Amino acid sequence: MLTETFFTIADASEIETSAKKFKRISNLFILVSFPADLILAWFTSKKYPTLFWPAVAACFLLSISVYYFVFMKGLRRVAQELNEQIKLVGQTKVVSKTNTDKVYSVGLESPDPERLYVTEKAFQQIDIGDDLYVEVSNTVNHIFKLSKNGQSLLES
Repeated sequence: MLTETFFTIADASEIETSAKKFKRISNLFILVSFPADLILAWFTSKKYPTLFWPAVAACFLLSISVYYFVFMKGLRRVAQELNEQIKLVGQTKVVSKTNTDKVYSVGLESPDPERLYVTEKAFQQIDIGDDLYVEVSNTVNHIFKLSKNGQSLLES
């Protein structure tokens, strides 16, 4: 069973650093997608000249939709996480392991979080039935600490 506790200063700093990286990636997406939209519309207009502006509008709408659903929702969750500053801490048992297309996840006995996404190295060290010590953020499931038998499973 995991218990709720508040972030330490280091935990908040770690989440803020992740948020800054995520924000940079979202800005890069905008910088790349809008010129790509114009180029795609230009190629479309080569064959069908009357479709340039509808193609621009459709491409921009698609880019804005992707930006909203991928980046803005993620940034809101991180902002909520920083506002609440609650993490889940404690021992839990591994009930399942899944490796799908190099996405490594570990199912936990606790109801929240039910699943953690880990690196390949950590995944290989974890077995079903292991007891893990976990410190994870409440909203975005950022892993602060993950250890088995006192040995950290996170890469430094």
